Amino acid sequence: MLRTLRITTLLLITMSTLSQPAKADWWDFFAELSGPGPFNGRGKLPENATATIYCRGVSSGSGFFRLLDRGDSRGPCIFADVRLFEAPDDDKFFRVRMTVTEVGPTYRLAPPIEVGVGIGVIHFNSNGRTADRLTVSLPRLIFKPFLLCSSLQEKRKGNWGFFQMYFRETHIVGELNSNDDFRPKAGHTFKTNDDLVPSTGFLIDVVGLTRLILNK
Repeated sequence: MLRTLRITTLLLITMSTLSQPAKADWWDFFAELSGPGPFNGRGKLPENATATIYCRGVSSGSGFFRLLDRGDSRGPCIFADVRLFEAPDDDKFFRVRMTVTEVGPTYRLAPPIEVGVGIGVIHFNSNGRTADRLTVSLPRLIFKPFLLCSSLQEKRKGNWGFFQMYFRETHIVGELNSNDDFRPKAGHTFKTNDDLVPSTGFLIDVVGLTRLILNK
């Protein structure tokens, strides 16, 4: 198990590092689409948040709005994520604001490591033009650095897992184009199908953080 944990942790950190260019936002980064981008966080907190909606394997057997509170628990759990991004105005496209909302299952491989899949909606706002597209993120890898410390895995009912680093590959289902999704500048067009885009950054689990503060 320790060998698996080390390999998985190294893989997560490596993928997250490689997916970020030199000018990436330290908090969050969504790679360039086949058109506009790359996208960084909007620079205002709270910027990205997740919520653990339901888990199997808490001390009472299962529970809503609770994190796994035993080191040997594996879940699965159900999460909901909201992430905010922005691509600045450039030579080809006006500024694009983007919101990604996803829900799905996640399973614990080891106390600091989880893997899951997300399904949701990506919303674009490009100089007054808006669009929504279906997304599927697979894998959704989560690393909880505080839970590397075994004494924190069960302390305060597992809520030290509130701080998370993520990496995911997001499939944007269907066609994206400059007529329906983004507002290009004069002389530029854009069209692609089923874009597959990596993203990485940090998440705050509002359930864990709230319960940690309230000592619940």
